[in-house]
Amino acid sequence: MRSSSVALLAAASCALGCGSSGSPASAPPPFRVAAGDNVLPLSVNGVHCANGSFLNKSGSARARTTIPGPATAMALDGSGDFTTTISGGPAIPGSFVDTGSNGLFFPPPTAIPACPDQPDWFCPPALVSLTATNTPSPGRPGASSQVPFQIANFDALVVQPNDGNAVFAQVGGGAPARQGFDWGLPFFLGRTVYVGLEGRRSTLGAGPLVAY
Repeated sequence: MRSSSVALLAAASCALGCGSSGSPASAPPPFRVAAGDNVLPLSVNGVHCANGSFLNKSGSARARTTIPGPATAMALDGSGDFTTTISGGPAIPGSFVDTGSNGLFFPPPTAIPACPDQPDWFCPPALVSLTATNTPSPGRPGASSQVPFQIANFDALVVQPNDGNAVFAQVGGGAPARQGFDWGLPFFLGRTVYVGLEGRRSTLGAGPLVAY
């Protein structure tokens, strides 16, 4: 992220896998904090495939001045991180957005059962609805924003027969608080995400920042 010359990444939409989902993926994208897509929000049952495009706005006057649609910007710290607080739980510093993760990975404020056969994933008996508040790391500027999200039973969605669906917005798993909240690919579904890189400036402010 810090070595790129790109001033702003603006994703209209991102090509989402039409393959199977297995264990949590952590392969890094081109930038650790990367932009995502604005396909319509998915149903809890998922969809077969979600197609789109990844737009790279690189330092032109247009990229610096034209941001289609409203976005709330939040400055990131030197590691590209911010703080997430889930309703009813403590602050989780070191949180980040990451298209290289295929789920939402976080320490839940109240225990969510893991799957017996897939312990890296959550398998609650019923859909769990949560709300998180993302805020800049201490000393960084920017507005806080609330992000509602849901966690469904991974086995019911992915492992059991599911009509061939391969893209899911309600999958996630546990993670130690010291690792932050990993806002993986489901975070990017249904929203446009902008990432400003360190040392570069846009109409959203000076990077590093994330806006959505």
